Amino acid sequence: GQHLLGIINDILDLSKIEAGMMGVEAIEAALPQTLLEVEAMVRPRAAGKGVGFSTRLSTPVPDRIISDPNRLRQILVNLTNNAAKFTERGRIGIRAEVAGGELVCSVEDEGIGICPDDQQFIFDEFFQVDELASTKYRGSGLGLALVRDLLRLLDGGISLSSEVGGGTSFTFRVPVQVLA
Repeated sequence: GQHLLGIINDILDLSKIEAGMMGVEAIEAALPQTLLEVEAMVRPRAAGKGVGFSTRLSTPVPDRIISDPNRLRQILVNLTNNAAKFTERGRIGIRAEVAGGELVCSVEDEGIGICPDDQQFIFDEFFQVDELASTKYRGSGLGLALVRDLLRLLDGGISLSSEVGGGTSFTFRVPVQVLA
């Protein structure tokens, strides 16, 4: 039931974005709190598999920024849930820093990795790495497409680095305003 609800929500969000009906807010956000909330949501899933989870702030991250905290949380939850899904052992981590007016976040895992031929398609709607992966890991192929589109709404972008059997790192950048 939870899996189907997640798919329906992703489809609805993608449809709203495509129809130009999803907006973003530019409000005060408590960045460290948002990162810790994401960790608290995903840590139990990772721990249930014996996978470690950590959040590391690479520089003194400001307490308050102007951005859309709900969209940032949604992006991070999608990325960390994927990391937890595709990681059977090792660790998952969020790394964050604010530099040059940008929030730069990486979600890193020691999971199955993504082969180079599939990396160019990984953000496409309904893309599955292969039939075995979609059967074993139960995905719809919508989460990363949604992340891509949400980042576009926030005037940001995403990249990935991956090695088959060696894990994956997704890094996204979003412009933010730092509050003193």
